Amino acid sequence: MKSLITAIAVVAAFSAVSPAEAQQPAATQPAQQQPAPAYNPHRVGLLIGELNGEQARQVSGERKQNDNEAYRNQFLEGVRAALLADTAHTAYIDGLSVGMTMLKGIIDMGQKDCPVDRDELYKGYVETFMGKGLDRQEYLKIQEELDAILGPRVQAYRARMEEAQKLEQERRQKLAGDNLLAGRVFIDSLKKADKSIQTTESGLSYKVIKKGKGPNVTPDDQADVIYNGKFIDGREFDSSKGQPVSFTTNGLIRGFSEGLQLMNKGAKYILYIPSDLAYGANAPDAIGPNQTLVFEVEVKDIQTPKAE
Repeated sequence: MKSLITAIAVVAAFSAVSPAEAQQPAATQPAQQQPAPAYNPHRVGLLIGELNGEQARQVSGERKQNDNEAYRNQFLEGVRAALLADTAHTAYIDGLSVGMTMLKGIIDMGQKDCPVDRDELYKGYVETFMGKGLDRQEYLKIQEELDAILGPRVQAYRARMEEAQKLEQERRQKLAGDNLLAGRVFIDSLKKADKSIQTTESGLSYKVIKKGKGPNVTPDDQADVIYNGKFIDGREFDSSKGQPVSFTTNGLIRGFSEGLQLMNKGAKYILYIPSDLAYGANAPDAIGPNQTLVFEVEVKDIQTPKAE
């Protein structure tokens, strides 16, 4: 998960090249440099805001909010409060930073069944911060009391989490076994019913829907592919949505990579990929452990890099 506290994007532009490197001519640079535009802090601020706002928008969209628009509005209130604070009064900014850090801790405690009264927390904070403070013995006494109160609840929470993790692990192990068996039965039944389905030495099964022309895809090629991925029960989990997607065979699951290299331009195949050639037992939750995957793949074009 990305962090909502995004770095100011313009910093990357300055850190990418050192002063010494900046003095060296680059082969990719144009012979005549265009004069730099006049520095306008209003424009710079807008551009930085747009870049970081887009990053924050993407991250906020990943979070499961009941009302995403309400979340973003509240998020903007916090950004505005920090950015438009009176910088002449740095104590306010320091306090805001401390308060936000404490708030995140309070939220985390609430999620662990240790709710906190924020009004009382602030009251206690003011008493010690503005008062005479605590000597070491007083501080340790409060710490001991807090540990005594929170300790049992934290231990109980950890025990529940460990039990939940154990149950989840057992569930995934059973699901992995069920999926593995179901995938084998699925492919075996298909091969019995359709003799045109072929199987490679690795265990990849495939059916040729349409033959193509020319050389097969190689690991160095850029292939433009339309694809659709489904589970064995027909549920779709991935698709290029009818539009070609360009990629090389590197970085793909083994079965898809192998199947693509069996194809040439214009070819259309169905790939039946067993779990050991897909994501295996440690598949992401969106896939599930030991799932057999079915891909319908069409190669629209192949771009072979030119020899130097």
